Amino acid sequence: MQPMMELEALTKRFRHKDKAGRMAWKTAVDGLSLSVGRGEVFGLLGPNGAGKTTTIRMLTLLTEPTSGRILYDGQEAAAHARAVKRLIGVVPQHVNFDQDLTVWENLELHARLHHMGRAAREARIRQLLDYVELSEVQNDGVRRLSGGMKRRLLIVRALIHRPRVLFLDEPTVALDPQVAQDEGGGRNGVPHDALHRGGGGALRPRGDARGRAARRPRYAGAFLRENGTFDARGCVPRAHGEEGAVMNALMDIWTVFWRDWVVLRRRLTKFILSRMVAPMLYLVAFGWGLGRSIQVASGTYLDFLVPGILALNSMNISFNSITPVHAERIYHKSLEEYLIAPIWPPAFVIGKVLAAVLRGLISSAIIVALALLFGAQIAFSPLFLAVLVLNCVIFAEIGFLAAMKISTYEEMGQVNTYILLPMSFLCGTFFSTHALPAAVRFFIELLPLTHTSYLLRGLGTGTAVSPLSLLVLLAYAVLCFVWSCRAFSHLRR
Repeated sequence: MQPMMELEALTKRFRHKDKAGRMAWKTAVDGLSLSVGRGEVFGLLGPNGAGKTTTIRMLTLLTEPTSGRILYDGQEAAAHARAVKRLIGVVPQHVNFDQDLTVWENLELHARLHHMGRAAREARIRQLLDYVELSEVQNDGVRRLSGGMKRRLLIVRALIHRPRVLFLDEPTVALDPQVAQDEGGGRNGVPHDALHRGGGGALRPRGDARGRAARRPRYAGAFLRENGTFDARGCVPRAHGEEGAVMNALMDIWTVFWRDWVVLRRRLTKFILSRMVAPMLYLVAFGWGLGRSIQVASGTYLDFLVPGILALNSMNISFNSITPVHAERIYHKSLEEYLIAPIWPPAFVIGKVLAAVLRGLISSAIIVALALLFGAQIAFSPLFLAVLVLNCVIFAEIGFLAAMKISTYEEMGQVNTYILLPMSFLCGTFFSTHALPAAVRFFIELLPLTHTSYLLRGLGTGTAVSPLSLLVLLAYAVLCFVWSCRAFSHLRR
């Protein structure tokens, strides 16, 4: 019979600094080969640093192997990534829930990522919460849960979509002994895990003393249980064909957007009130105060100022709305929920960008309302709105790129200091760039916010605008989207 899972000379090496401080290669998994049959419980044993978690990350497609092959039911995992992700469930070593969602919302997010219908997901979530006795806290934030509750919830989340292959990496850490025994009894297909750890060393093929595989579930770095075939069509129904692919992609985008909308809806009043402070100060200080003594070619300085404030504000809000993805990637690890899910990768980028655009537009609507109350005269048009949306898209994508590439919270702050802050004051938001030296103006006109200011001011005051500015913004939007998708796909490395 064809094994359910096969590893062929699986190897993973990482770059690291050696004792002398020089860059070198560290081998975490060294030529591991093994096979696991259907319905089999399989454990990985090894000391600390032996590569057990790294192996699981490769098997669940979170980490790309340096060399070797992974096969599910004889099929190459790398070539059938989304099918494999529909097949598997994962209980990670670390707690990686979305910290901004409740217990129920975290589970609903997982079910939506696997395209479970409303009735099916609600019934399944209730069933599993009752089983692990967490129904009473389903509307609490995950931050309020004890360590043991979080571990139980991780197991529940992995089981929601009825996976045929289940991986567990120390799932009973922090569980009460009785709960661990209940979970280990095989109920709902969850085995007991009491992983013992010791020294270091890379996980090696069977027979090597430094790391070994076990067929018994007592010590488990990974658990595997399978009752069907590779395509997993019975697990979660999905549409097929070109039309089905489009519908699946739209569902993936909506799920990512839905998560951010849930968070925004809960905080909407605070969000609106906080976004009124800065525009009020700008309008009073520059529009009424300093603006009374400034002469412009046509209209008042307030009319000149409002388009610049809209450009500046939509940049800041869109950028900062998406940068929490950085904390989800580096600190909370909740981004792994999307990486393991069988979604279309660009859907994550699009969903996050759309959520940031929504925040940017809400904030811009507040500014427009305040400006009208202050007596500003602005000519609105569909093109005016399109430029505003395009500006939000560009800086949301730039924020996404920063979140994917930057390693520390301090460096994220430096992006604001060295990129956004200079653009805020130099890109024609508060003054005309025509008075600047030619060399300075040439550099400034390479930046997207400058062209947003030009377009919004021209459209808002009814003066001529350059099509070149619109082309520049479109080019930025397309290029940043491509780079964002590549950055997200490269996280597996």
